Amino acid sequence: MIKLFEYSNDLTQTIQVDVIALHPFPSFVELYQAFPLLECGYTSNNVEAASPEDMEAHYSLEQQAHYGVLGIEISLPDHFA
Repeated sequence: MIKLFEYSNDLTQTIQVDVIALHPFPSFVELYQAFPLLECGYTSNNVEAASPEDMEAHYSLEQQAHYGVLGIEISLPDHFA
């Protein structure tokens, strides 16, 4: 099991989480159809406007077609819950 997942706009900060599952999909369209968007990083403030096209700022359609996409399901440590 992978224990360290690192993501931040500030690369000096990290958080350790448990990776529960990896969910591969051909594109973000399929990923967005498979999961509640509130579990995909959106909040109640922005979920109404959420769209798979949001991810094209980070991953082009060509990259998605070539590599696919990966949903990473994580669990936060108890002290973050």
